[in-house]
Amino acid sequence: MTTSNERMTKGLPMRSRAARVAGLLVLAAAFGPTSLAQAGPRNQAAQTASGGRALSDLLTTARSEKLSPDEIKLRVKQLGSRAIPSALDVIDAGCFHQILPGNGRVVHRLEGSCREGLLLGLGAHPWQLLKGEVLRRLKSDPARQRRSTALEVFGAALPEGELITLLDALTDLPPADRRALRSPLAEAIHGVCSRAPLAYGEVRELYSSVSPAFAASVIQGVRMGDDGHSFECLTSLIGVFPDADPVLLMEVADLAKTVTRPVSGAALRPLRAALESPVRSVSVEAVKALGRADDVLAIPGLIRQLRSSHAPMVREARAALERLSAERFGTDADAWATWHAGALRWLDGTAPQLLGELKRGDTHRTNRALLQLARYRVFRHDLVEPVAALVAQAGNPSQDQVTQLACAVLGHFATDRSVPPLLRALDGASVETRKAALDALVRATGVNHGELAADWKAAGWQAQ
Repeated sequence: MTTSNERMTKGLPMRSRAARVAGLLVLAAAFGPTSLAQAGPRNQAAQTASGGRALSDLLTTARSEKLSPDEIKLRVKQLGSRAIPSALDVIDAGCFHQILPGNGRVVHRLEGSCREGLLLGLGAHPWQLLKGEVLRRLKSDPARQRRSTALEVFGAALPEGELITLLDALTDLPPADRRALRSPLAEAIHGVCSRAPLAYGEVRELYSSVSPAFAASVIQGVRMGDDGHSFECLTSLIGVFPDADPVLLMEVADLAKTVTRPVSGAALRPLRAALESPVRSVSVEAVKALGRADDVLAIPGLIRQLRSSHAPMVREARAALERLSAERFGTDADAWATWHAGALRWLDGTAPQLLGELKRGDTHRTNRALLQLARYRVFRHDLVEPVAALVAQAGNPSQDQVTQLACAVLGHFATDRSVPPLLRALDGASVETRKAALDALVRATGVNHGELAADWKAAGWQAQ
C-alpha cells in the first residue's frame, strides 16, 4: 500500500534518503497542515494532544461525507462531555488527525463546516461545564492561542447574562498579545449577540470593564450585528471612553443611514448630548447621525450648530436640517428658528384638523388635506399612518384619485412605513393607481424593482 508521504514524493528526482527528507520538509512548509503534519516535536505533541479517537473519526467522517454544521453539532454532542478537552485541543491546533490503518496519520486543517460544527457542538454542552474546562486550561497555560480559542468558544456558546465572561480570556494579558486578540474579541461579541439579542444589553458593562485598548474591538463586534440593535447599543456607549468616541460616533453615523426609522428615544438621547461635545469630530458625527436618523427633537440643537465657527459643523448641520425638513434656508439660523416655531404651532393646531378631514370621505377636502400634510415632511413619522390608511382602499374605484395622491405623499415622506402599503397597492389596483404606487416606491426607496409586488418582495422589501 502506498502511503500519503510516498504518494507526495513519487516522481521526484531524489537520489538519497537525505534528499527525500529535505523534499518532504519543503512540501510540508508549502502545503501546511492540510495534507501533511509539519515536522518538529512541538507540533507532534500538539497533534497528539488534539487526539481523542472518537473525535478524530467524527471529524474525518464529517470531512469526507461533507456533513453540515448541524449534523456535526449533533454528533459532537452525542460524544458527551468527554469530548470537550479534545475538541478544545483541536481548535487550539487548528487541525485534526485522520488516523490511517497501521496507526499512520494525515493532518487536515480544521475549517469550514467542520470548525463551525465543532463549535456548535461545544455550545450544546452544559455551559458551566464548558466554561469550567476553558478557564481551567487558561489558568494552566494562558498563552495567546489558548486565549483566542477561549474567545472563539465563548462566542459560540455564551448564554445571555454571561457576556462579561469574555473578560476572563483577557485577564493579565501581556501588551504584546493585545493586537492579536482584538479581532477574536470582536467576533466573539458578534457571535453572542447574533444568537442572543438580549446580550446587547450587557455590552455597556463589558465596554466599561475592558482595557481601553479593546474599546474598538467592542465597537466592531456590535457593529457587525443587526442594525436596530447595534444602533441603540452603540449610542449607549457614548462617553464611556471619551478617547474612543470619535471612532464610535463615525460608526453610529454610518449605521444611521440604514437603521429602521423612527428610532427609539433611548438611542437618540446620547446623540443629542454629543452635539455639545467639545471634541469637534464627535459633535460633527453626532449631527450627521441625528439628521440621518430623522430625529425631529434634535432640530433646536442643529439650528444652534449653524452659528458655529467650525465650517464642517455648519455644513453638516445645514445638510441635516434640509434632510429632516425638505426646507431650504441655507445657513441662516434665524430663518430656520422661525420656520421651526411655526411648524410646531402647525403640528399642535392645524394638523389634527387636517387628519380629521382624511376620515370624512369628501374627495376634494381629503385631497386638499393631503397636500397640506405633505408640506410638513418634517413630521412624516407622525403622519404616515393616516395617509397609509387611504392607500389601503386602493381597490375602490371611486377613491382612485385620493389613493393616487396618497401614494405620492407616501413617496414624498419616504419612511420605512411608506413601503408596505405601496407594495400592497401594486396588487389588484387600477393601472393609474399601480403606476402611482410604483412611482412612489421608487422615490421612497431609491431603487426600482418593477411593477410586480412579488419582485419587490423577492428583493427583500416587505408588505407587512
